[in-house]
Amino acid sequence: MSIDLNIQKSFKDFTLNCQLKAGNEIIGLLGSSGSGKSLTLKSIAGIVMPDQGHIIVDQRVLYDSTKNIKIPARDRKMGYLFQNYALFPRMTIMENITTCLKGTKQENIKWAKELLGEFQLEGLGDKYPHQLSGGQQQRAAMARMMSIRPKSILLDEPFSALDTNLKWKLENSLGTFLRSFSGTTVLVTHNKDEAYRLCDKIAVISNGTIQEFGTKEEIFQNPKTAPAAAMLGYKNIAPLEEKKDHMEVKRWKITLPKHHFKHADDIFLWERDFYLHEVPDSLKITGKLLNIIHDRDVDIFLLQVSDDEQGLLTLEFPHEIPSKSDPKILKFKEQCGKNIDVYYKWKDIRQLVDRPLKKIV
Repeated sequence: MSIDLNIQKSFKDFTLNCQLKAGNEIIGLLGSSGSGKSLTLKSIAGIVMPDQGHIIVDQRVLYDSTKNIKIPARDRKMGYLFQNYALFPRMTIMENITTCLKGTKQENIKWAKELLGEFQLEGLGDKYPHQLSGGQQQRAAMARMMSIRPKSILLDEPFSALDTNLKWKLENSLGTFLRSFSGTTVLVTHNKDEAYRLCDKIAVISNGTIQEFGTKEEIFQNPKTAPAAAMLGYKNIAPLEEKKDHMEVKRWKITLPKHHFKHADDIFLWERDFYLHEVPDSLKITGKLLNIIHDRDVDIFLLQVSDDEQGLLTLEFPHEIPSKSDPKILKFKEQCGKNIDVYYKWKDIRQLVDRPLKKIV
């Protein structure tokens, strides 16, 4: 199974320009609100028709503007799971499952019963959606989704409206199911942790364009574009300006030698790559320690390095690292309100680009 996607769709103030290729795997479309991720999913499903391009699933052309091919949604055999599951409230669960089937009544009921058993809903076929628990509703929506024997599965933020405890249970249930599915799955989400837990590969989308695409380990450990790094929660990102004989980061009031950088885009300082003492081949940054935020897993230190409203540097001390709790660190915590120095090795200063990577497949 595979998906080959290259589409464009223009609106008054937004343009979707999306290219993606995926095989028999779970793909996460990770992006913020308005990035184009749900629009991409709806285009694959046939709910929205692009202006131009092509969509090919399992070597079957679903859309091709040059050949005037526009297969309607009902004929695409796409399993689509909506945010709120979209079960028909006035239909029983059995009716919800059989409503899209084209066989005889007897054949449809037989297949629906098999699905009820597969998704642990035996005896609930005559119930209405409001009579089911949240987990049962999700399984009913999954059973309906699988009733058409889909070639691919499309998931549109299926956990966005759930409380933490229920979300965790349903995510585990859905994850187990997706691992057994033999086709391509595309999951739309704005939650990076959810994407990491459920997906094999991640495509970061911003402003209607996929910025970078790769395995989840590659994307999380070494983002190469500024939008991807920001979406993944990295905070120390700043524009790099090229001067006559040096590079400059105005936001942090630092100058850098040109030979360390290939181009003038952005630089990225990981929140945990710093040193509190001078080390060889390093950059020194001085700032006022403004505040200490005690989070569940880390202590977050905010360092004001310039008068720019974005001139903050974020430092993290993970609780699980003993060295971060030694007397030196405890003494460092006492410096709140004072100027301190931190050091970054040149090799740890990563460079990003502001444009999508050319290679996205």
